[in-house]
Amino acid sequence: VALISITDTAMAKTRPLPRLVYDTLKLLGGPEHIEPIGYRMPFAFVGVRGAPEGSASLALDKTKIILRLEGVVRRSDGGAVELVDKSVERFDITEAILESKDEGGEAAGA
Repeated sequence: VALISITDTAMAKTRPLPRLVYDTLKLLGGPEHIEPIGYRMPFAFVGVRGAPEGSASLALDKTKIILRLEGVVRRSDGGAVELVDKSVERFDITEAILESKDEGGEAAGA
């Protein structure tokens, strides 16, 4: 089982991640086409070695978004390890801060 979490950035702004990264994600059940992981883009991934293409759980978003992946890893009747009951949650930090401001323009509780 592989768990990958990038909270801010995993590469230089002018140097994208190599193709090998995406090929490896596919070997862990990632989809055939994965949007390139960009500079300052949070990314989360849960996969299983040898899993069928597209069976992994992954999320990619813009900066200031918190990603949460959940799933259950179990052994199938045939003995293979699989990921089931997957879910993805996103929490926008900027939106939460703006919503917490009262009419006076100050943060709630300040």
